[in-house]
Amino acid sequence: MSATSQSEKKNGCYNYAMKNAATIIDAIGFQAQYKPLSNHRCFRKFLELLPPRFRKAISFLYIRDDRLYIALSHPGYKMELNYNKDVIKSLLTPFRRSQKQCSFMKAEDVIFFVSKYAHDPVEASHAQSVPRYSELADGEFEAKLSDSELAERFERIREIVKTMKRRG
Repeated sequence: MSATSQSEKKNGCYNYAMKNAATIIDAIGFQAQYKPLSNHRCFRKFLELLPPRFRKAISFLYIRDDRLYIALSHPGYKMELNYNKDVIKSLLTPFRRSQKQCSFMKAEDVIFFVSKYAHDPVEASHAQSVPRYSELADGEFEAKLSDSELAERFERIREIVKTMKRRG
């Protein structure tokens, strides 16, 4: 067992219960200098309460002057969420009561706006390309056909296969 000073135990800097990275990060998140991280965690938890169609519409959110500002990714979502403003307000109060670390999320009003900084990270990060494979066929096959048009097409296919084999 390592030696620890009395001041470390007294200040709570040393904790025997910390066993994995998640508990360490959680403990760090409650320190004053990491308050924005704790706030972000509360916003994420709140977003998880919302239906998937609302989560897709919301880019980010923040609270200022007892107002919850919700940035939307598209103007079409603004009308839909304005109709459901009461649903979001009604979720906020029980959420604050159940999550003690999120008690700062007191909002009298909910304001929706379309953000020019909104983007869909899923579409931007998953730009797929067509996979390229080397040609395994040799182009050596027999086509015993009586139809000359079909035989001509088989010859074109054979040339394409041989060309692909040389390239790859």
